[in-house]
Amino acid sequence: MTPLLDRAATPADKPMLKRWGRASRSARAQPNMHLETPCIIRNIPTYDLLSKARLDKIEQAAGTILAEIGIEFREGPGTVELFYNAGCQIASVSGSSWNIKFEPGCALRPTHTVAA
Repeated sequence: MTPLLDRAATPADKPMLKRWGRASRSARAQPNMHLETPCIIRNIPTYDLLSKARLDKIEQAAGTILAEIGIEFREGPGTVELFYNAGCQIASVSGSSWNIKFEPGCALRPTHTVAA
């Protein structure tokens, strides 16, 4: 018999198995070259589609629609209560649907209070 078969195998004699864990993947990771250089380079400058005055006009028209027509909510009494507490006009359409009309500027109020 050979000397290797005569003695018990020790951990040092066993071949190392490849490890495929997170640490091994991070060690082998190479930067993705596609993310570093864009595949499309724009030569056209960006520009605004609408002026500030036109955006204000659209906002005013949306406010008019919300004030005169409103939005119908169905099966959401908790939502209706939140709008009522915010000062909106609530009209019951049926047992589980409501028409909510917003005061001018009321719909934009939450966007101005959200922390940036």
